[in-house]
Amino acid sequence: MIGLSKGTIIFIKVNNLSHIFARFSIHREAVLQINEIRELGTFLSICKENQLKIWGFSEKTGREVIKAKYNLHREVFKIIVCKQQLLLLCFSSGDSEILVWDEPNKQLCKLPLDKSDEHEDKFTCCDVLLSSSLIVTGDKEGLVKIWNSKKQLIREIKFVEPINSVAFINTEGDIIVGHSRNLSKVEFRTYRDLPDPVILDENDQDNRLEVSRYSGPLVDKEEFEVFLSTKKPIPADGFLKMINRPEA
Repeated sequence: MIGLSKGTIIFIKVNNLSHIFARFSIHREAVLQINEIRELGTFLSICKENQLKIWGFSEKTGREVIKAKYNLHREVFKIIVCKQQLLLLCFSSGDSEILVWDEPNKQLCKLPLDKSDEHEDKFTCCDVLLSSSLIVTGDKEGLVKIWNSKKQLIREIKFVEPINSVAFINTEGDIIVGHSRNLSKVEFRTYRDLPDPVILDENDQDNRLEVSRYSGPLVDKEEFEVFLSTKKPIPADGFLKMINRPEA
């Protein structure tokens, strides 16, 4: 899938990039992001006017069907589809939400989160480890934050430079961090078990990092199901009521 400047989304064949398989007019403005909830055949796209549309295809006609749309009112840094129709919605301002797509009722729901540990600077990167439902985020201040599936903070790691990129590199939960011109590996045991402070490289004073005390636990399946049951539908103007909204 490719989003175009006038709101059109095209499907192309990987083995023949010059052939447009299908073309659909979803938005009025340039398409910035597209994602898919594959098990539902449902797509999410965000356009330049900060509108999120959730859509799919009619089984009878094969034409596009808009299932829901929301005005986000703020710039979105990234939206990631996690397991069980969970969405991680990261706003550029540094805060994020965990949302759930309710396919039977065709509505987006919000899960209650503790917002006290949000980033205070702009996001630069984020990633999700689906096998363990871990989330990692980075910002311009040099902070890397690791969260559990309820978005409770597990660790906060401070680097000297702004964070350029973060990514889980294996199913064990080890993380690679790009900062300035450096790459650093943060092992799962480092942010899960060891007391602070932690020094990534004792011989390199520029790459010292500080790790906060462990706070949030990993979440088991039963606890996560209870967490999911607390979801509440988002009204059409619901994003206006979320924190860090822009000035009117």
